[in-house]
Amino acid sequence: MEAGRKLCFDVGDWQTFSAAERGARRVEKRSRPAEILGFELADEIADSDLHGFLDRRELAAHDGRLKLLFLLWCQSFGHAARILLHPVVVTLACEPLRPIALATIPAHTRAMLIDHHCHLNFPQFAEDMAGVVGRAHAAGVGLMVTISTRIRQLDELIAIADVHETVFCSVGTHPHNADSELEIPTTEIVRLARSHPKIVAIGEAGLDYFYKKSSPEGQAEGFRRHIQAARETGLPLEIHTREADDDTRRILEEETAKGAFPAVLHCFTGGAALAQTAVDLGLYVSFTGVVTFKKSEELRRIATEVVPLDRILVETDAPYLAPEPYRGKTNEPAYVAYTAAALAAARGITREDFAAATTTNFFRLFTKVPQSAAAKTEKA
Repeated sequence: MEAGRKLCFDVGDWQTFSAAERGARRVEKRSRPAEILGFELADEIADSDLHGFLDRRELAAHDGRLKLLFLLWCQSFGHAARILLHPVVVTLACEPLRPIALATIPAHTRAMLIDHHCHLNFPQFAEDMAGVVGRAHAAGVGLMVTISTRIRQLDELIAIADVHETVFCSVGTHPHNADSELEIPTTEIVRLARSHPKIVAIGEAGLDYFYKKSSPEGQAEGFRRHIQAARETGLPLEIHTREADDDTRRILEEETAKGAFPAVLHCFTGGAALAQTAVDLGLYVSFTGVVTFKKSEELRRIATEVVPLDRILVETDAPYLAPEPYRGKTNEPAYVAYTAAALAAARGITREDFAAATTTNFFRLFTKVPQSAAAKTEKA
């Protein structure tokens, strides 16, 4: 950069952080939701390589803060360039040494991610709900759906969704609790699903033969009731299936023969045959942080070779199944960015393209969620 030129960063508010100087070059860091922990200049990166450089940027997280190492060739660009960096938005411009106002990218136009399956009513989040939602927004996660595991606890989910504009919820009974809520008929699930604008999905319901906390018969009955509720309401069913591929496939095929219904196989860890069945039946398949684990090669293969890009979703299942590098810690919606990054890399596409595809898929499936909701912001 020529002497007396300035490179400014704008990603939100207009608080000014300490400036770093390198000879005659001056770099001013402005307004970001998390502290910039590292900054470095590199002369060897040419202006024409800027787009390619952005794909090679280094991004890491430490103690909940974002560390951005920008390697920029400081040449006078002559005009402002609005650039999307995951998980924050950065606006770059060069001007003579004077303060400048740079326009930020509206939230609803970003390559947004959506966590369609988390459990925000679980006790792990009780003390920091605003922080959890705020960190999700900072990570580029525009919307969240907090999922029901007991119909009798629906009021807890609605209370959270009512407070946070970008949080929605579902109604349903987890297969672990199937036996204890078998007296709740399909008509009641349908009534509840239609009772509130923030209830946008059915479930989660399905089969879990790993823990077997409810009888297989009770789980199957609950599963079919929830399928019928999805069929009647048009709301997507969040399907839980673990160690039950064959019975899940059989029930899905039998129920589809009675009439189509929207659904997603959430937290998919099953085999290729189940994933293919879901795709053949017009359903979606969703992946969690498990796909980032070193030994999940087969799961990544299924996510790239069996599930087409227009049928894939990402989620956290928070507070469980945190992705690398947070494996073993409490998961939260912000971390869906790591799952998305792993899948984008496995498919050989950019994170932005993958985010755009999964967001499009979400709105195609979750038709009750207004797309305008993604433009809403909250103060964490």
